[in-house]
Amino acid sequence: MDDKVIITCALTGGMTVPAQSPAIPVTVDQIVREGVRAAEAGASILHLHVREEATGKPVADLELFDRLLTELKKETDAVLQPTTGGGRGMTIEERGSVLKFRPEMGTFNAGSFNFGIFPVAARDLPFADWERDYLEGTRDY
Repeated sequence: MDDKVIITCALTGGMTVPAQSPAIPVTVDQIVREGVRAAEAGASILHLHVREEATGKPVADLELFDRLLTELKKETDAVLQPTTGGGRGMTIEERGSVLKFRPEMGTFNAGSFNFGIFPVAARDLPFADWERDYLEGTRDY
């Protein structure tokens, strides 16, 4: 193949809930494992979110990001792109908090970003206690 491509892999996504797929990595160890697998398969950029390890809920926890980035740097030379897209209700300061890690690459959502995934809440899935409300909360996002 003569055409060069850059593959970015979003390992967990920030809005997908675990009830939608049991394959979503939740813990730092799981995300690291999947990041290494993605890099070995050809991804050169890893787009990263972290989640509460007990529930799988997306969070902007700097301690989790620190652990994740530290471990991934040991295991792969892929470009690490921690999200600044955040999640529902996050302030600008919270969204930019990962900049303290001086990432090689960042994301920036300028202007309107309509991201309603509330229809998923109507599906017959084995939702955890927090998931349906989380999805419904995107109705005005």
